[in-house]
Amino acid sequence: MAAGTAEIRIEPADQSDEELRQLARWLRDEDELRGKVDLSGAPITPGHMGGTTEMVTVIVTSGTATALVTSLFTWLGRRRESTKVTVTVESASGDRIDLSCASPADADNLLRACRKIL
Repeated sequence: MAAGTAEIRIEPADQSDEELRQLARWLRDEDELRGKVDLSGAPITPGHMGGTTEMVTVIVTSGTATALVTSLFTWLGRRRESTKVTVTVESASGDRIDLSCASPADADNLLRACRKIL
């Protein structure tokens, strides 16, 4: 089973650092995703003490796609404020999809897209 990656960004990006950290902790609690979730950040820029978190990166296969999508949309549903995420999934062969997701209806679209390219 070939693995790909899913990159999850929260919009607006300038307010997402702590939310991305919360999402990464949430996804790491999923047994199927444990050890496959990481935070990726921007390099430290001059005049700043640290870099900012840009995205959550998840190693995903056709077998773990359901766990990722279910967990992501459960997390989104528990948010007090509406949160929009952009998910980029790239297969090992380089096929790539980008989807903006905000509502539970987007979960089916994301899962179908993941299964199509993984």
